[in-house]
Amino acid sequence: MDWEKWAAVIGAGTGTIGMITGWLGLRAAAKSNTIAQDGNTVARDANGIATDANRKSDVANQISQEALALSRHQDQRDTEVHDVRWDGDWTAPGRYALVTNGHHCAHEVTAEVTIDGTSVRQVRDRVEPGELIVFEFPEAAREYAEELRAYREEQLRPTRDPLMGRPLVDTSRYMHSISAWVRWRTPLGAPKEQEMPRAFTSLGDFD
Repeated sequence: MDWEKWAAVIGAGTGTIGMITGWLGLRAAAKSNTIAQDGNTVARDANGIATDANRKSDVANQISQEALALSRHQDQRDTEVHDVRWDGDWTAPGRYALVTNGHHCAHEVTAEVTIDGTSVRQVRDRVEPGELIVFEFPEAAREYAEELRAYREEQLRPTRDPLMGRPLVDTSRYMHSISAWVRWRTPLGAPKEQEMPRAFTSLGDFD
């Protein structure tokens, strides 16, 4: 009986040890799995960081290239040769025109002419050398017709210049305020502007 008891005790102890060993093994396996999962998470995070860094690097390179291209474009604009000059005059009663004198085209043109406080603005995508921009002033045409008639009536008066042999006509009363400005861009996009100071002149030819 004693041997049987001892055998039972030893068997029970061996089973217990086996259970403990199995439990420890499962715990170790679970811990290993957790460590492996943590390692996978870290690896994924590292890959994400690397991908984000590459993306930011690509963006930085693109910005750098765009800045370089802009700098080159600015240098080209600064050294661009552009010959455009504007002049204005009456081409018909009530019709004033600005003309380009030069060798190059004007782009994105905005021009304005003011006669005695009345302004007319014109916009053109492109103006070639020698091309006209015409501004219509109906009221100026009416005034010019009246002033021309009055001028010719004055010439018929008997009072004459003793030296020139023609009537003395004071044309200062027929002077009007005229001003203009033009804004445009060169083919490379450089902004340009020309302002024609206010002048006092007639609304047409009296001769």
